[in-house]
Amino acid sequence: MLSISRDELEQCTKPLWSEPQYKKKLENYAAVEASFSARQETCLGSPIQIHVEPSGVCNLVCPICPRGRGKIARSGNLSIEAFERTLEPLWDGLS
Repeated sequence: MLSISRDELEQCTKPLWSEPQYKKKLENYAAVEASFSARQETCLGSPIQIHVEPSGVCNLVCPICPRGRGKIARSGNLSIEAFERTLEPLWDGLS
């Protein structure tokens, strides 16, 4: 099961988008759902959700976090330019 249901997608996103944008989002969701259901290695759609960490700085030492275990070096903040460059190709499919 995907992390967001079709009903949740509609409830959260329909008021935010024009009808053509919303239709495109539903088509993308259907492609992702079909790929997931068919257990395909390659997804036919774009991500419907994305989590971006704007900062690699953390003073916690959580045992389940690679950064907390010292496996990943602590880094600085994500620039606005890098954020936009990363999300721009995915923007139309995100909810």
